[in-house]
Amino acid sequence: AEDETKRVRASLDYTYDAGPDGTGIIEYAHLAAYWQDGKDRQFAFEERSPTSATPRPDRERLNTFDNEIFGAVGDFRSTFNTGSIKHTLTFGGDISKTRQEGLRDGTEPPFGEVFPPRAFPLTDLTFGGVFIGNAIEFGGGTFTLYPALRYDFYDLDATNDPLLPNFVPSGQNGSKLSPKLGAVVKLGDVRLFGNYAQGFRAPTPSQVNNFFENLAFGYTSRPNPNLTPETSASVEAGIRYVAGGISMGLTGFYADYDDFISQEQVGGSFRPGDPAIFQFVNIADVKVKGFEARASDEAGNGLRTRFALAVADGNTGRPGQADQPLSTIDPLNAIFGMGYRDPDGNFGGELIASYNARKPARETVGVCNAACFRPEESVILDATAF
Repeated sequence: AEDETKRVRASLDYTYDAGPDGTGIIEYAHLAAYWQDGKDRQFAFEERSPTSATPRPDRERLNTFDNEIFGAVGDFRSTFNTGSIKHTLTFGGDISKTRQEGLRDGTEPPFGEVFPPRAFPLTDLTFGGVFIGNAIEFGGGTFTLYPALRYDFYDLDATNDPLLPNFVPSGQNGSKLSPKLGAVVKLGDVRLFGNYAQGFRAPTPSQVNNFFENLAFGYTSRPNPNLTPETSASVEAGIRYVAGGISMGLTGFYADYDDFISQEQVGGSFRPGDPAIFQFVNIADVKVKGFEARASDEAGNGLRTRFALAVADGNTGRPGQADQPLSTIDPLNAIFGMGYRDPDGNFGGELIASYNARKPARETVGVCNAACFRPEESVILDATAF
């Protein structure tokens, strides 16, 4: 096998910073435009032996994926006071247009397939959004409120392709206005914070128009032209402490998703006459909750330690069905690191242990209607030095 990735990028950006002595309305601005072209090429050659009296000819596979992007981004900041209240106004936006194209080629195609086909049609995808937010400080900086708005839009345009004769590609577009409200209270070295935010996630081209089948081995991946954007409402709250090289934080969160996008097995039994069908679908209602904890200590003599823990749980709600665990939630994971960094920054190193728990079997429903492979719990040790 030989995989090759090439990426070419060109960008132009401009930054304006008036500094503390600036007198204009805009005290900071950043503008950028970019172009990027990525090409992936995956080649494989297989020498195969006969199975009993059945010949198995050698075969080649050549998969290519081209991804070209044009985009621009801009953000601006302005600071002003209304009486004793300080305002930091930020606003801006971004837009990008992506063209995606892929091809599967080679020799000895799978049963029922003729080379070269595509896994998805030639697709143009436009993403964009504009935002405005205001950090409002009062009480001598003790309290900060951050209201914000963002407007997102997208347009997915797929081309009819003779290399995809088994289905008609689907295009779609949509938009959403999403508010957010955050708050921070400073109590000495302690910060109390909370956020409420609405979210929006558009389907990707591969989720809407993805297609592949291998009927001889009893499985297929089908497109879903009816896939709709995912929306959410979430809240989080927590506490942080930072003083003398010690940093600690605890955050709890809860999110409620509508039309949650997930790849599921929607039918079939892995037999050639009844292939398992995988498809990206919308789950009507999904709820996710959990917490994250972090702590670190950087001593003046260069010794340092850090710890992080993440726990989450999710449930799906489908019309006419009992709630089930959300299969795509990661199991518990934790990281512990211990190391040394020369106070002058000339050398250092760290030993890091990463723990991942095993996914409970009852939480794999949806991904696998049959028995899923669930890796055992594990610990990965990394040693770094510079």
